[in-house]
Amino acid sequence: MHKKHFRFVTFFLALGAALNFNCLENPFGSKDEIRDKRQTSGQVVYPGGGAAAGVFVWLDIYNLSTYTDAEGKFSLVLPATQSRQGIVEEGLIYFYIANFQLATARVKISEGEFMPQQGDLDKQSQVRESIVMRRAVNIVTQVIPASLPADTSFLLIRASVVADEGCAIVYNPLMPEVPYNMPDTAGLGAAIFRHLASGDFFIVRLDPEGRANERIVPCSYDSLHRELAISINQLPAMPAGKYEVIPYLLCEPENTPSGLLAKLGLELNELGANYLKKPMRRTGGAFEIR
Repeated sequence: MHKKHFRFVTFFLALGAALNFNCLENPFGSKDEIRDKRQTSGQVVYPGGGAAAGVFVWLDIYNLSTYTDAEGKFSLVLPATQSRQGIVEEGLIYFYIANFQLATARVKISEGEFMPQQGDLDKQSQVRESIVMRRAVNIVTQVIPASLPADTSFLLIRASVVADEGCAIVYNPLMPEVPYNMPDTAGLGAAIFRHLASGDFFIVRLDPEGRANERIVPCSYDSLHRELAISINQLPAMPAGKYEVIPYLLCEPENTPSGLLAKLGLELNELGANYLKKPMRRTGGAFEIR
């Protein structure tokens, strides 16, 4: 009698240990994962299929946010304390890069959990399709000369701005004055030299007293150029190494919610370290001090 009782207890202790060890798998033989329905995740890519890293991800109705990782993956988890009994809520997950089109995924939430097979979620409450980020404004930076020392007394930073489709709105802050009639080529208010090895940055201005904010409208058929020429003798004291030169230009996707911008942080529009944190994708800007 005692032996039978001992075997009975031993069996259930072993079963309990197996359930605890395999807590993400069905203990009765199926390999289907038991997922936390408070969590959703997905993949963000560029049109060519490359991973879109550093994309800001924001769920509007819960004001939750994160960034995609180096592989373009993201995950959002609903707080357990925000379960809203008996209510089905519809929301949008936004995917944001400042000079790209805004992308979204639709979700429904009930009892504090993502509802499977609703909106853009699959049966496991994950975003069904890869989110594709499409560029709205292309910003290309050229530095002449591309390295120092060089046989010249001036350094020229040129930012070429063109819309991928139609037209876009871009702001060129900290100008001494707004150029008349938006010429194809005019001044660039400010730029940042970012040292690639250390992350240190150095600011140059067209005019230290400039406070004007130029509104430019680049189109797909008409690129605009903004330039900052500075005497090499007036450059900040910068260490040797490779740099990325970043023009100080501001833009936002059309119809970006104010709540997203507030969550991201309005200080990211400020010239300096904060601006370097703003999700943007530019090309060019390579510079080196030997």
